Amino acid sequence: AEMEGFTVLQVSDVHYGMLVESGRLSEIVERINELNPDIVVITGDLVDESVSHMEKMAGPLSKLKSRLGVFAVTGNHEYYAGVDRVVAILEGAGIRLLRNEVAVLPGGLQLLGIDDPTGARRVGAPVPAFNRLVSTLDPRKPSILLYHQPKNFESAASAGVGLQLSGHTHGSQVLPLRPISHVLFPHLRGLYSQGDSYMYVSRGVGTGGPPMRLGSPPELVYIRLHCPT
Repeated sequence: AEMEGFTVLQVSDVHYGMLVESGRLSEIVERINELNPDIVVITGDLVDESVSHMEKMAGPLSKLKSRLGVFAVTGNHEYYAGVDRVVAILEGAGIRLLRNEVAVLPGGLQLLGIDDPTGARRVGAPVPAFNRLVSTLDPRKPSILLYHQPKNFESAASAGVGLQLSGHTHGSQVLPLRPISHVLFPHLRGLYSQGDSYMYVSRGVGTGGPPMRLGSPPELVYIRLHCPT
């Protein structure tokens, strides 16, 4: 009950690289800070590809403000860009990267971050054991799962996860491709529920491939937690 009104700001799929650079990232950071959330979570694909100026994103990221910190998980593009390099940049900016681990916040909120499995396979790293990781959460206490791709929601709900935050799909970035996207990702955009569990799939703030959006505007996701009576 003491977490009534707790706020979470989710930012996903920035795709920092050749098309999104420090100026655009600074604008995103300023907007997040205006919303004054309790925590900020980055649900993957912060970067787009390996570029020589990637370290410059540490400046804007270090200015992110929230009461209890900034947390992140890997997306598939973190691996394409060089995951160790990205991890070093984020840690240097004061962002805690959750790699198959749980952070317990004041009020007992469990924040679980799981690595992106597609990226892990790409570099030959072990694929995270999703079911085992979610089973480590205490279902009697509030929990949020950060997982880049909107998959395994049923397993998360069965384990008692309160809220899963994902991205990756861009909400089907270009409207004519939405039927195909729905086949690949039945949970494509917005809020879903199963029992007492919820999942929100962000449309993200950047673009992948062509620098355009049609019928899927970018978004920052602002969530206020509520204690049921």
